Amino acid sequence: MNPVMSKLHDAFERRKGGLLFQSALAFSVRAFGAGSGFLLNLIIARTLPPQQAGYYFLAFTVIQVLAITGLLGLQTSLLRFIGSSKAEKNWNEASAAHKTGTLWAFLLATSLGVLLYVTSPWLAEHILEKPDATPALQAMSPSVVLFALLTLNAHALQAVGDVIKSVSTLNILVQLLLAAALLMDLATTAQTTAAFYSLACLLTMFISLFWWLRKPRIHWRGVGQFPATTLWQSCLPLWWVTLMGLSVQWGGQLISAAYLPPEELAILAVTQRTAMLTSFILMAINLVVAPKFAGLYKLGKIDELKQITFTSTRLLLVASIPLLFLLMVFPSWILSFFGKGYEEGGHVLRILAAGQIINVLTGSVGMLLAMCGHEKDLRNALLITGPMAIVLAIIFIPLLGLYGAALSTAIPFAIQNLFAARLLHRRLGFSPLSAFVKFK
Repeated sequence: MNPVMSKLHDAFERRKGGLLFQSALAFSVRAFGAGSGFLLNLIIARTLPPQQAGYYFLAFTVIQVLAITGLLGLQTSLLRFIGSSKAEKNWNEASAAHKTGTLWAFLLATSLGVLLYVTSPWLAEHILEKPDATPALQAMSPSVVLFALLTLNAHALQAVGDVIKSVSTLNILVQLLLAAALLMDLATTAQTTAAFYSLACLLTMFISLFWWLRKPRIHWRGVGQFPATTLWQSCLPLWWVTLMGLSVQWGGQLISAAYLPPEELAILAVTQRTAMLTSFILMAINLVVAPKFAGLYKLGKIDELKQITFTSTRLLLVASIPLLFLLMVFPSWILSFFGKGYEEGGHVLRILAAGQIINVLTGSVGMLLAMCGHEKDLRNALLITGPMAIVLAIIFIPLLGLYGAALSTAIPFAIQNLFAARLLHRRLGFSPLSAFVKFK
């Protein structure tokens, strides 16, 4: 290699390690993932009748709740332990953490999936008050364990810096496979769509596991179990965080099932997923910074940790402004792409987008608490807002319908992030919000 090309190569390699380069890569991949999810929701809304779309989205919400519950908070614990193990180049510890986490999640998530299949008729009729949703729930029940395992694989890949494979696992492969089935008219009802979703999760789980085990120095053979006490002490507070987070994110949809017709459930699902496009930008940045948070904190480099936090938060704000503008100013126009009737959720989308503004300003606050070993603080923040979301949903949805569901999601979501920012500032002396507002 000639001297000029050698210098260019060295400069490129240095930039590859920089936050801006990695964030740009993560944003590009995550944007494709967000686009895949948005496209899938669009195809479902335009392909399935509104009632069938409502049943599918309801079943999907139930599956998400059970799968994330079955993970025991392990996904964030693995991100922390594998990320810090990478910083210390302790690959046996990284392999052991993934192996142990996979076993734990498999046992609990499988139990929940079987329980869902058996109890689906009772759940659909007596709790959700949608007996016709039973076939979709049963067809999607295998994906409880499949989605849990592919989520662990995605977080393990994220922890070692493989952004492309991590996002592909969690946000691209399943969506594209299911979209293909819908476009080929293989899935025409909520039940068949749910069945193809389970199949897509199965294929993605095996692909992502193959990617992980093919990593240099990563292996399961001959690797012992990760210390159970260490893993349990980390994941237990995070499990409560997860459960309360589910209350905030999905509680409104589940409670809405008892009060709203399936057509309005479809509108609520579409508006919530559209508003969450902003969260995908945050997740893209977290793909890069989360392992760095864990590594810098373990090495005691707090000043560097503070700098990378402020830089990532400002990047998030700049990247989110155009999308937030569209969601707040042209919500009905955006929803019109999903088909006739969905534009009625314009004001609902505005409410949900308003909650996302606080999410942007507080940046990676939850990830920072988790990666720096303050899982209990994150748990405490959510122990307040999780029950709040349920109470608000019970009060608002019967009175305000779709608007009540949106308010019961947006209000606790905003309070949760602000409270977590305050707790983080007390621990480290700064928070992502400190990039804009100075705390005393």
